Amino acid sequence: NEREFERFSDGVLTNTKLASDARFSSGPARQRHRDEMPAEIDRVFSTLSSDEVIKRLEQAGIANARLNSMQEFWRHPQLQARGEPRRR
Repeated sequence: NEREFERFSDGVLTNTKLASDARFSSGPARQRHRDEMPAEIDRVFSTLSSDEVIKRLEQAGIANARLNSMQEFWRHPQLQARGEPRRR
C-alpha cells in the first residue's frame, strides 16, 4: 500500500524522493517497474548489517522476520522449551 511504501522508502531506504518517483508512486507503477526495485533496495541494504535493517524496518513499522540458520533454529528457546531434540 502507498503508506507502507512511503514508510519503507523514507524510513528504511532513507530515500525521501523514491515514493514520489513516477516509477514507484503507486502499486501499479511499482508492478510495471518491479525489476528496478531490487537495485534500490540492494544499494542500501548492502551497506547495513541484518540487525541494522531489522531496526530500520521496526522503526518504520514495517512487518518483518529474521531467517535463522539451521544452527540458530536448533538453539531457539521455543524449540528447547518444547523438549525437541537437539542437533549437534
